[in-house]
Amino acid sequence: MNSQTSTQRLVMLAFITLLSAVPNAHAGWGCPRFFSALPNVAALSVESGQVRFKRSNDINFDKGACSENVPEINLTQQEYINLHPNPSYPDYYPDTIEQAPTSCTRVGSLVYFGIAFYGGEGSGGVGGVGRLDLHTGKVDVRRPQLLRTTSVDKLLVIDKSVWVTTKDYSEGTTGPGIGIARYDWAQDRLDTFQGNKDGPCGMWANDMLVHDGELWVATELGISRYSLKHGTWRHFVPINATSQDLRETSCHEIYQAVASHLSATPEKMDDVCDLNGGPPRDIFRHLLQEHRPTAVTLINWSDSKRTMLDWAGSRKDVVDVIPAAGANVNAKDDQGWSILMKAAFAGDADIVRVLLARGAEVNAQNLRAETALMIAAEQGRTDVASILMEHGADATLKDPFGGTALSIAAARGHTAVVETILAKAREANPVVLGGTDALVSAADTGDVAAAAALLAKGIDVNALSTTGDLALGRAAAKGHAEMIRALVAKGANVNARNRVGFTALMFATLQGQTEAVRALLSAGADPNSTDGTTALSLAVTWRHPEIEQLLRNARAVK
Repeated sequence: MNSQTSTQRLVMLAFITLLSAVPNAHAGWGCPRFFSALPNVAALSVESGQVRFKRSNDINFDKGACSENVPEINLTQQEYINLHPNPSYPDYYPDTIEQAPTSCTRVGSLVYFGIAFYGGEGSGGVGGVGRLDLHTGKVDVRRPQLLRTTSVDKLLVIDKSVWVTTKDYSEGTTGPGIGIARYDWAQDRLDTFQGNKDGPCGMWANDMLVHDGELWVATELGISRYSLKHGTWRHFVPINATSQDLRETSCHEIYQAVASHLSATPEKMDDVCDLNGGPPRDIFRHLLQEHRPTAVTLINWSDSKRTMLDWAGSRKDVVDVIPAAGANVNAKDDQGWSILMKAAFAGDADIVRVLLARGAEVNAQNLRAETALMIAAEQGRTDVASILMEHGADATLKDPFGGTALSIAAARGHTAVVETILAKAREANPVVLGGTDALVSAADTGDVAAAAALLAKGIDVNALSTTGDLALGRAAAKGHAEMIRALVAKGANVNARNRVGFTALMFATLQGQTEAVRALLSAGADPNSTDGTTALSLAVTWRHPEIEQLLRNARAVK
């Protein structure tokens, strides 16, 4: 290890340690009273056979074992891109890719270690866990998907599993990462406890240790203990601010106690910081998961609606108490999304039923004029679409592009949703439902079953869509030979032209779809049909020699 690289590693570790050690570093800005009400446990130790805990954050990375034994864990720019893809910026990588092993533990000749990085100010890295064989010098690094964007803080090896706590280190703050996680080295599987009823109550996994067959986890909401024999969790809080004695409780009771420190109005929140980010968000997420009515009322806060609705829309127990908490079941976020829309997006039929029973507006539209039915159709949520239809969802409503729930489902290849809308729509005329556009979309995706359902309802196989396209032309352009044969069998005119004068054969030739050309010629398509150009001239111009030969064999001319 060269001296410059070693120095960089130590500087980064020192910086991460500093971020972790700042008192209430995770408390965000202006939240001291709120966090003082939490049973925050920051560190654990065993003294005289008893587990002791501290509320001050005494960080203790085992830097010696890591810095002395574990070599550099380097990443190239391309490796970073592959491990940390960014669809919006596919070639993005930080100016500085720095990462370092944090806590380590030795099991025989193997040293297990976690990987941490600082994400901010042009720096970045990829999290994970590793194992060094001291006999061979071989390093095996594993980067499960959910660990790649967070840093490993503490690490324990129990039997064949590596237990880790995680944190996010970024500019000006430290986040809880994904809480605590368990990695099965042999199976290459990562299990997390985020959002589960069965797991630690808190998100901030500050410390952990094993004692008397139990894994003890210290969080901002007390101590949770996991039985390694039975695989069950129990939860405890200190009996008072100074005692080392613990009282067994439940996550539900803890959340209820936290909720008692919240006000129903933002003006009386006693310095709680922005709910759209930071630790209060994580606390409130737990409150919502445990259907605390006080927290649910927060969805009416204008500056927090979107955050609250994101969570409420995926929890039936939260939705159950919304009216009782005095909250508006039809509240919308800043993009016009209601809880019903979010539940439709998530595909949770139970939540949708509860919301509709509580008075949710089934045909409400967001700022993009999308309804819950359109959203369910786009996501392929057949059960949800069925429930919405049964409660009066209007399948004739259109988005700004003229799309209906039916055409949207067909465009996404969701055959079951198409069939459901056709079967349950109150409007009998399939054209009014957007059936022609849906047929063209089904042809485009090659969904023969959806096309058959639409044609069975009376959609004209030769009708132009709102964009001037024909189903046969779209099937030809995409090379769906089976769809071409199905449409022709239902009466599609093989020589019909779209709005700009192209035939299906021209489309197939232009796109180089050889099998589609064969299917069309076999169905009687005229190779010499022209609007100033011919299929043969397209084949020559775009250099499709095999199609050119097929057309010449069919006596095509330029």
